[in-house]
Amino acid sequence: MIAHRTLSGRRTTSTMAARADGATVAPPHPTCAQAAPVLVAGAGPVGLATAAWLAEYGVPVRVVDAAPLPSPNSRAFAVWRRTLASLSPLVPPAAWRAAPGAHDVSHVTMLNAGRVIASVPLDGDADGPGHALPTGLLLSQAQSERLLEGALSRRGVAVERGVRLASFKEVAGGGVECVLE
Repeated sequence: MIAHRTLSGRRTTSTMAARADGATVAPPHPTCAQAAPVLVAGAGPVGLATAAWLAEYGVPVRVVDAAPLPSPNSRAFAVWRRTLASLSPLVPPAAWRAAPGAHDVSHVTMLNAGRVIASVPLDGDADGPGHALPTGLLLSQAQSERLLEGALSRRGVAVERGVRLASFKEVAGGGVECVLE
């Protein structure tokens, strides 16, 4: 049972729901299905995860990205335990570990001119012995984006590539007008 507040501030409770893949998530909040559609501009890890969570809770979402294809280049190299845990309802931990090029992080070694100056073991048991998730996972950002885009796709949302958010402005009545190119 989880407690949450409605948009009006009233306190309510709801039970957790189990999905077919075994993940346990809160059921969609009744007001989410009536939420205004959300436009996510950018299909990087943050945009994809945000859109997947919105779709998970029944919020209408559209994702656009100016690039015609996903980038093969990475600007990140690791996914840490807390991130894996928070994303596990969207992408099960086994999928992260099975991704091509994924490696558990057990220690960090620092080099200077090719010489080891320090090697630090990462405390894999800081969250309790035998934690199901690795402390960290070396994984390219491109692989992370593939996993998150798959999660989004399973929720019925496709990334619209080659579409750019050119401008937006607030309109009367509380809406936003977006210009896409």
